[in-house]
Amino acid sequence: MLEKEEAFLAHWSAHREAERKSLKPLLMGLSGGILVGLAVWIMLYSGWYARATMQAGGKLNFYLLFVAMALFSGFGGYFYRQYRWEMREQQYQELLAKRQKSKEAAMQPIAP
Repeated sequence: MLEKEEAFLAHWSAHREAERKSLKPLLMGLSGGILVGLAVWIMLYSGWYARATMQAGGKLNFYLLFVAMALFSGFGGYFYRQYRWEMREQQYQELLAKRQKSKEAAMQPIAP
């Protein structure tokens, strides 16, 4: 196995549970959700699309948009964190299987 793979195995086995509850990926997902919400808000209030602005101006409440943006950001952050953890866990399991397979291959007797 490569040195980088061994380093990842050592790091992930020591920090699996801490990474599952980490706030950094959650905050990254939250910021992504907020950016999407801000883009929607800018599109609605810039007057770029006159018909959408007229429809939103009559029916859309600013607080409702803010709550929807906060909920979208929260769910986006949570799922981003779960996705990142699952991808690293899958990589960890694959590397463990690779390590086990290489150990088994090394233990096989050499046939003449």
